[in-house]
Amino acid sequence: MLWRRTPSGELAFNRCPPNATGTTSRRCSLDHRGVAYWEQPSYARCIANEYRYLQQSVQGHLAKGQRNLAGDGMSQVTKVLLDLTQRRNFYAGDLLSSVEILRNVTETFKRASYEPSSDDVQNFFQIISNLLEEENREKWEDAQQIYPGSVELMQVIEEFIHIVGLGMKDFHNAYLLTGNLVASIERLPAVSVTTDITFPMKGRKGMVDWARNSEDKVVIPKGIFVPQTADTDGSSVFILGTVLYKTLGLMLPAPRNNTAVNSKVIGVTVRPEPRVTEAQLEIELAHLANGTMNPFCALWDSSIMNDSWGSWSSKGCRTVLTDASHTKCLCDRVSTFAILAQQPREIAMEYSGVPSVTLIVGCGLSCLALITLAVVYAVLWGYIRSERSTILINFCLSIICSNILILVGQTQTHNA
Repeated sequence: MLWRRTPSGELAFNRCPPNATGTTSRRCSLDHRGVAYWEQPSYARCIANEYRYLQQSVQGHLAKGQRNLAGDGMSQVTKVLLDLTQRRNFYAGDLLSSVEILRNVTETFKRASYEPSSDDVQNFFQIISNLLEEENREKWEDAQQIYPGSVELMQVIEEFIHIVGLGMKDFHNAYLLTGNLVASIERLPAVSVTTDITFPMKGRKGMVDWARNSEDKVVIPKGIFVPQTADTDGSSVFILGTVLYKTLGLMLPAPRNNTAVNSKVIGVTVRPEPRVTEAQLEIELAHLANGTMNPFCALWDSSIMNDSWGSWSSKGCRTVLTDASHTKCLCDRVSTFAILAQQPREIAMEYSGVPSVTLIVGCGLSCLALITLAVVYAVLWGYIRSERSTILINFCLSIICSNILILVGQTQTHNA
């Protein structure tokens, strides 16, 4: 085992299990009493051998200069990765490895000008859905100790949507339905957008139940489909991607100021970047948990300087309606949106080495009364000696001992 001292304690490093490469780490921390204990091991640096082999395969395909060979190779890679993620027995490091593989697949499709097939697109989004299973939440939190993979995953999805849209014909669209996300990709000539666009389509055939029955939606105004530069011939074409995520909010880095994501997440991307207009996106999201306070609209801002990967921000969004079940927002830009809310404050259970006054008084009075009774019986023992009196004296002594144990035990307890 290897050791490395850090400002907050010590880290113990050990090899990953036999079916993986890399190292596990475990931090030594202090509890409320100053007693050292080991935290749960981190597997963020462990990559299963199968994922490692697939990474090497991707590198081999990247070395191929031929357009078709590289594109076909990436199609095979997505099939293998889909099979691996469906097994659901991976490490936190495998999540980061999967994001890297998806990034390389996307970059290869882009450089080779390769048009992903419908199967490629479906496999790609199914992989993402597998990675975003709620059971993987702790693994994502573990992985974020070394790299914010869930944030990069959002960026990879946006880039892939753009690539798919470039290969589509005008007015065509793709609608993807999986267990943890619903996605729409549309190729729209600017002159053809005459009405606002609402997503998701609740009446869509095959719509998953959690999306069909929810109140979550985004209304994209037709007024945003204006190119950055003047287009005299009206030939501008926009690629619109919209994604409703069921669990992404749980996987992203936690917001600051004791807030939490309290809704599903909706992502909107438009390429090329639309011109800033007065038209605003209308987002309505249902609350996930009761008991939270002060819900407000937020978007993911990747330009925040104190975080290289961005963070949730309320700038650019305005909360126009909120009640116990949902919140409605107006936002002035395309981004990824969610509802944040204040978490209820937890009662601080601070350790104290001294029992409470109430406990001391109660146990003290009880012991005093019992001792007085025992003394009276001892003085009059010659007159009241009997089996019944013996039982009573023993009962009094046992209660006195139990009170003493309660007071002593209170001084030895602490929060785990």
